[in-house]
Amino acid sequence: MPSERFGVNSVWFKISLLTYNMVSAIKGLCLEGEDRSARMKGFRLLLIHVAGRMNRNSCVMGLRFCNNAAALKRM
Repeated sequence: MPSERFGVNSVWFKISLLTYNMVSAIKGLCLEGEDRSARMKGFRLLLIHVAGRMNRNSCVMGLRFCNNAAALKRM
């Protein structure tokens, strides 16, 4: 547990349960096949960790993704 105090541990536990439920819902609704059974690290690499770069050219803002087409389709 993160602390010796009961209230702090209770809040930490509630936040971790909320996070687990949100990740489970996202995996169940958005992912298909083998991606549904991915662990949190794999899920983070599949969905959340899509690197991109903001650039500005002639007063136009753009976002250039640095990942493959399958990851962009998943989003």
